[in-house]
Amino acid sequence: MGLEAPPLYFPPLPAPEAPLGLLAFLREFPKNPLRTVPRAAYEQDIVVLREFPGVAHAWITGPALIEEVLVKRAGEVRKSEMEARVFSRNAGRGVLTSDGPDWRWQRRTLAPLFRHQDILAAVPLMAGAADAEIAIWRKAGPRRRRIDLDMSRATYDVIVATLLGGRANRDTEIVRAASNASLDGTTWESTWTMLRLPRWL
Repeated sequence: MGLEAPPLYFPPLPAPEAPLGLLAFLREFPKNPLRTVPRAAYEQDIVVLREFPGVAHAWITGPALIEEVLVKRAGEVRKSEMEARVFSRNAGRGVLTSDGPDWRWQRRTLAPLFRHQDILAAVPLMAGAADAEIAIWRKAGPRRRRIDLDMSRATYDVIVATLLGGRANRDTEIVRAASNASLDGTTWESTWTMLRLPRWL
């Protein structure tokens, strides 16, 4: 009889019971935005909070609501000032930052990349990346890990193999390092935008 692999355990991320005040939010958000998400966002389909004067933030986690916002009513949703400011430096006026007709034609152009049969063909690569990561965790044994880095590695393995035609072991670190350099400082820039501070900061 084979030995059963030991279970993996990762302590849950501590979520604040109540919305953070402005100073606490500004202290936590640049270090780790997930630490600012209230516990209710993990338990309810939608949570709306007002952390900054005149600005409401909503966490939408219910699948039906996500489909409503991102698919059924996508034409009614506009990108926020934060998205435009933070991502335009790297993405220009791409699908992440565009609205209206610009967004629609870019979305139609990208649609063939996400055909159902093509996504199904990529499933073995995605499952392989997940299996490789789990094998690393099991080999290392129970200890605290930077799971964000682990999941980033698995994600870039899939991106390199499916979209860039590269080999995960050789090319993943090159792509990840370039992406991290490009995105470094995003949380600070988001914070600056929420406070309406000038871009040069």
